[in-house]
Amino acid sequence: MENDEQTEVAAEVKGTASNPIVKLPAGLLKKVREPWKKCLIVRLLGRNIGYNLFVNRIRKLWNLQAGFETLDIGNGFFIVKFEMMEDYSKVFTGGPWIVMDRYVTVCKWQPDFKSDEAEADTTAIWVRFPNLPIEYYDEKVLYHISKVLGNPLKVDIKTAMVARGKYARVCVEMDLRKPLISHLTIG
Repeated sequence: MENDEQTEVAAEVKGTASNPIVKLPAGLLKKVREPWKKCLIVRLLGRNIGYNLFVNRIRKLWNLQAGFETLDIGNGFFIVKFEMMEDYSKVFTGGPWIVMDRYVTVCKWQPDFKSDEAEADTTAIWVRFPNLPIEYYDEKVLYHISKVLGNPLKVDIKTAMVARGKYARVCVEMDLRKPLISHLTIG
């Protein structure tokens, strides 16, 4: 191995003899995390079901263009790796997804995610804004309004085209641990 390669993968070790702390080089971290950036972390809320049953149900439910791989990472969490980015987007923003009468949460892969320590239950949710004045059916305005709820991801196509007037619809990534906001006032 060349000197550059040895330097790149050399880890810094701190801590104590009984509890060493290993700090990996930034370049190595970037390299090992790259393949996972286009993955989703999926969790079936409530009682767990078997791996094969879950995978078969989501395969039928999602009806994707290409294949995907599913990795059980414990505690009801799965990492799903997609062959096509279009399928990734469909699953992330296309919900809500329900398997066997239980809600499936979907969030983007996060570095250093540990299923036994997972606290942040985030998922993409379609939010309706009923009786919104038509002049607010503007993508920038809707993103601004939606930031109160979470991270806005996309505006519904019928809303963007002002093809529906009863309500505006925006997909928002929300933290399920926070209280839901049922009403907001603009102005």
